[in-house]
Amino acid sequence: MTELRKTEQEERLDYLVEAFKADSDQYKELQTPHDASGKRKLLRSLMNIRMPGEMPDHVLEVQDAYLTERNAEKGVVRPEDIPEIRDRMSIWQGDITTLAVDAIVNAANSRTAFILLQESSSGRSAAVR
Repeated sequence: MTELRKTEQEERLDYLVEAFKADSDQYKELQTPHDASGKRKLLRSLMNIRMPGEMPDHVLEVQDAYLTERNAEKGVVRPEDIPEIRDRMSIWQGDITTLAVDAIVNAANSRTAFILLQESSSGRSAAVR
């Protein structure tokens, strides 16, 4: 990542943390960590607990740019990158947030986990249960 992009990402992160804190009566006075890792954890927490509702367009634009860059940093796994083990079946273990797929169904019960991988351009699909 270039120094310029890193600075832009840090500014986005700071802006989003403050925007999501301000959006919450309960957490608006919460102290913001000084380190990037702590800020990312706080932002993720604030986004996860936020109830559905309107957000200013500018916040959504910054959030989209921030999350797009975070995805680029983490990398993307495409179905064609996952080797087939037999008859168009693949098994993969990793961070599901990096998968470029149409749908993921992940049951809370470890006995019933199902992930559908589908790449429409190649027509390849796989299911793991």
